[in-house]
Amino acid sequence: MMKPKSKPVVILYPEIADKISQMVKSDQEMRVRMQDDPKAYKSDIDTRNTDQLRKIVEEIGWPIFSKVGEEASGSAWLLIQHADHDVVFQEKCLKLMKKAPKKQIQIQNIAYLEDRVRINQEKPQIYGTQFELVGENDCKPKNLEDPKNVDKRRKSMGLNTIEEYKKEFMEFYQLKAKHHG
Repeated sequence: MMKPKSKPVVILYPEIADKISQMVKSDQEMRVRMQDDPKAYKSDIDTRNTDQLRKIVEEIGWPIFSKVGEEASGSAWLLIQHADHDVVFQEKCLKLMKKAPKKQIQIQNIAYLEDRVRINQEKPQIYGTQFELVGENDCKPKNLEDPKNVDKRRKSMGLNTIEEYKKEFMEFYQLKAKHHG
């Protein structure tokens, strides 16, 4: 019996996908260096990446899966997450992501970008994806709207609970929660 052939993935803009991959590489290399040296942050990398992403969005719209592939689409989202210096552009990209077909984007990325934009606009976040340190060994969501129902909202966007997310955040940043009891 023959296995059915899977359809090859066709990306409409492979050159743009490659460009996005190079942009996210420089973004991530800088952020890795920042873990050891906070002075390693170079605003010109974020500015250059944002300018290049703006040109891409003007040319093809939001980089959805069918345009650049799943990996490059996720990388474009990461770059816009790091474009805090241009909240207007972040908000534009958020609107484009919300209009995209749901099977063409990672829905969780909408939640992260929505919270990022709201925090940058000094509004309460909805999904609790943006955390801040509390002292040296704890963290909490920044300015969270309606904390009682946050897990319902998170679930609707394919996210885990706020407590699970906090645990992951603390493990990633090697924080040790102080347990009272």
